[in-house]
Amino acid sequence: MHVKYFGVYLDCHLSWHEQELNIATKLAREKGMLYQIRHYFDSKTLHMIYYGIFSSILIYGSPIWGQHYRIVKKLPILQNQAIRITNFKPKHSTT
Repeated sequence: MHVKYFGVYLDCHLSWHEQELNIATKLAREKGMLYQIRHYFDSKTLHMIYYGIFSSILIYGSPIWGQHYRIVKKLPILQNQAIRITNFKPKHSTT
């Protein structure tokens, strides 16, 4: 059982599983949006959109849930994919 409190999902064991799923779902959706709009904006505007949408999802509540190893390990993968999208880099290139 979990409860959503100020946008952060808490459960009685503090496993952060629901929070991880929620953030991963949001970031995947925003990554797809970045991929679709990247041909219509210049790179400066894409970076502003990234920081306005993608980065804000990552930062919100991170002092609370950001110490959990599983989340800290998984989310940079999505973040690197979004950065590659905004910079028109191939899928397996370095960020």
